[in-house]
Amino acid sequence: MKITAGHLGALAFAIQTSFQDLGVEMVLPPLSNALTQELGEKNLKSELCFPLKLYLGNYLTQKDLKPEAVIFYNGCDLCNLTPADKVFLDIFAEHSWHPKAYYFNVTDKKEFIKDYYCNLKKISGASPVKVIKAIILGYKKFLLFEHLDNVFYTIRPTISDQFKGEEIYSNLFQKITDAASFSSYKKIKAEINDLFKSYPPDYNAPHIGLIGDPFSLNEPYIHQYTDRKLGYLGCITDRWMNNKFINKKDSGKIKLKKFLKNEYGVLMPREIEKAGHYVGKSYDGIVFISPFTCNPSDALRNQLSYIQNKTGIPVVSLIFDAHTSTTGLETRLEAFVDLVKLRKNRNLSK
Repeated sequence: MKITAGHLGALAFAIQTSFQDLGVEMVLPPLSNALTQELGEKNLKSELCFPLKLYLGNYLTQKDLKPEAVIFYNGCDLCNLTPADKVFLDIFAEHSWHPKAYYFNVTDKKEFIKDYYCNLKKISGASPVKVIKAIILGYKKFLLFEHLDNVFYTIRPTISDQFKGEEIYSNLFQKITDAASFSSYKKIKAEINDLFKSYPPDYNAPHIGLIGDPFSLNEPYIHQYTDRKLGYLGCITDRWMNNKFINKKDSGKIKLKKFLKNEYGVLMPREIEKAGHYVGKSYDGIVFISPFTCNPSDALRNQLSYIQNKTGIPVVSLIFDAHTSTTGLETRLEAFVDLVKLRKNRNLSK
């Protein structure tokens, strides 16, 4: 059996590694690009959000290979993700492709682990011990991708040559993609750690935290690599709460949970928690990323000015769709970073 899946950050690579460890062939689309976008836009209604179109385009790049099965990500809160999976199957059928669908719940950790185990076991027929080992192998790869991003989020402001920096990143990314053993993971991690030592971070650089729609945050093509742009504008960037390379300590400032008490879906409370983490550690700015016409994100976006007024931290909202101007985005980011740096310098001079 041949399987495929759409990209959602590093997740597809982790799942692929697990399947291949069990002897099951899994083919993945290229990283999201202009062709991915074009295929999604041609086959999905214009009113639907940009991430869904990109998600569909991932699968359609593989339709000519006719994989017998597809992995879908679902759950109750990635907006229209779950019902869209059924729409996708109808679109596949229009292309004479009739794969069997397997589902991974990505909104609940326990459900995801259960789906991961059950789907691997069902498809491969392997023993429980082999399945568990394959899951661990995939999970360790996922953590290695995260480690790579953690390091680059911290060192990009100190890399003077952007093209050289992204060439190094791409080479390491490909090494992780190709790796298939714990020993190879260990070597790559050591190489990443050596790189961190070669570019010691400037912790006086502004710290910017990213929050927003989880799908968009994990698929950088959607937000036009805003995280990288911020890095080369001289900012340390963060989109997690566990980056050990960032040495910020909790300042004891106001906690967002004190005044943001409403629930905004399953995943939005985590984004509020992340924003609270950035506020508590005195980050210098927050960037909110979401697609156009995203209802779960819209509910939280309405609170951004409230967050800014209560905390004093600059917040900018970036909305993305297929027609977002790269030039316009860069101009907004440059203006935001200038504001953040000006505020930071004023605070230091007090």
